[in-house]
Amino acid sequence: MAKQAGILTNAEFKRTLAVAKAGKHGERNAMALCLSFYAGLRAKEISSIKIGDVFTNKQEVVSLANLTKEQTKGSKSRTFAVNSKLAVALRTYHEQMDLAQYDSSEPLLRSQKGKAITPNSMTCILIKLYKDAGLEKKSGHSGRRSFLTNLADKGVGIHILKELAGHQNIQTTARYLATSPTKLLNAAELL
Repeated sequence: MAKQAGILTNAEFKRTLAVAKAGKHGERNAMALCLSFYAGLRAKEISSIKIGDVFTNKQEVVSLANLTKEQTKGSKSRTFAVNSKLAVALRTYHEQMDLAQYDSSEPLLRSQKGKAITPNSMTCILIKLYKDAGLEKKSGHSGRRSFLTNLADKGVGIHILKELAGHQNIQTTARYLATSPTKLLNAAELL
């Protein structure tokens, strides 16, 4: 079985976000981290998001964003929820990057050349940010795994997690969720 992506604590996420914001392409890289950690998106999905996927024609953040089958893994369209923290980050990014000047079909996150970032490059960006933040055991999937595990720890059922992750099989979702002795003891104390 493949090694699981490391899960980020809130402190590690905040540290990585600070590193992203302070570096080259800070706004873009911070937005990529937020899409991973707050929405559980894959690198392919993050790199394929268009401005019109997350903003209305009136430049307002959507609450549910739809991704086409071309934008996702497994060639199946899906919807992701934009929570309040992600909405704030998106509004800030919109303003910082002056996205109103671009067509809604343009990529949300751009390379230095103004093109969409490839999924492989997005993975490399995320890994480098974690490494620069001193988090050697994190991967491009760490934000996604953290998103699902954090929600599970707060009592969100696995069927909802499956939908949020865009998984077709509940066993795939279950593999994302981390357990620990503390979690097992806390669960037993619920009786």
